[in-house]
Amino acid sequence: MWSVQQPCRRVVLCAALLLLVGTATRAAPKDKCPSCRTIVTKFKQGIVDTEGGGYGGGNTEWEERALGTYATSETRFHEIAESVCSSSDYTCNSLWEDAEDAVLDDWWPTSFESDAEDLQTFLCIDTLKVCCPSNHYGKDCKPCSPEASKPCNHHGTCQGAGSRTGTGKCQCDRGYKGKNCSKCEKTHFLKMFGKDESAKHFVCEECDASCSGCSGPGANSCKKCKSGYALEGENCTDVDECTGKDAAELCTLGTFCSNTEGGFECEKCDNACDATEGCNKAGPGGCKQCAKGYTNADGQEECTDINECLGESPCEASQYCSNSIGSHECTACHSACESCTGPSDDDCSTCASGFEATAQPEDGAVSCKDIDECAGSPCDADRDCVNTVGSFECNCKAPLQLVDGECRAPDEQSAAGDGTDQPKDEL
Repeated sequence: MWSVQQPCRRVVLCAALLLLVGTATRAAPKDKCPSCRTIVTKFKQGIVDTEGGGYGGGNTEWEERALGTYATSETRFHEIAESVCSSSDYTCNSLWEDAEDAVLDDWWPTSFESDAEDLQTFLCIDTLKVCCPSNHYGKDCKPCSPEASKPCNHHGTCQGAGSRTGTGKCQCDRGYKGKNCSKCEKTHFLKMFGKDESAKHFVCEECDASCSGCSGPGANSCKKCKSGYALEGENCTDVDECTGKDAAELCTLGTFCSNTEGGFECEKCDNACDATEGCNKAGPGGCKQCAKGYTNADGQEECTDINECLGESPCEASQYCSNSIGSHECTACHSACESCTGPSDDDCSTCASGFEATAQPEDGAVSCKDIDECAGSPCDADRDCVNTVGSFECNCKAPLQLVDGECRAPDEQSAAGDGTDQPKDEL
């Protein structure tokens, strides 16, 4: 059944929503003070930039007799005014449009020559009413609490100070609290300075790291010990969690407990430690068991690297062994070596085929160099010997060509077949 109350309820609801939106919008007016201050800053810069300027006609003396001095002229004023706002800054242009005539008529040139610094007071505070004096806030420029001369007792920031917006509430610095930042947080204690009433002031200094609340400096002034500390005598001292009965359960396998001031950390075991056994302190001396590639034999306190390359090599004969931390690598010898102890042809133990020992360094290794087989003329008379690294080649002398394993002249090669069964050159 239709009821007249239904549309009425909808109207009431809509009206309430509009009221809330309107209230929210009015609650946060835009602060125009920064834009006004920018105008003042740019106007002052314009005064500097045009200092010593003139009308630009060329006859300064005549122009100033006829038009008046350039320094306080409307010409100079308008030259400066052109630069105070960018074309895209709506707020700045709107403010300057409202105030330009007042600045020209009432401030320029009388106040300009006597006190150029007063422009911000004239323009932003008295004329446009978008700013407040220092340490004042709000529509009516109320003084910040508890008084403008010491806002928030100099231990905080007066919200909205200097503007027509803001609440004037104190946003206290770290360690301070209260309406006027006149009290200390639990983590700080009050310290007074000055004997004369007019010179007295206070600061909130931080309690000792061991305290949960304090009455003064040091670990002996704690009202209560912070977690991770315990009372010993008159002082709160650090608790070493890593030596307690539950220390073994504090950290996971592969890490160890490391005590810190007021707590502890779980740090990774050294690489020398077996990951399945873990450790009980830092470094290779804290291992419960050494990892593969490490040893603590012969009464050593630390797990040290095993040099697998000492003694019988774990590598093949054509490779040399390089030790690494916890392991080793096998690398192929130089092509001149059949066996070796290092990477170069001076580290050979025995020479490969086609190479011969030419020197033996002090470490007992052999230096293997290529044998020039061509020095012994190993090729037939119709071939030239070409030495290669570790070997040699016998190539047919020009213009002979290799045919079926023999060096033949080009005409012999043509007569060797009927064209259908011609042998191919060997490559």
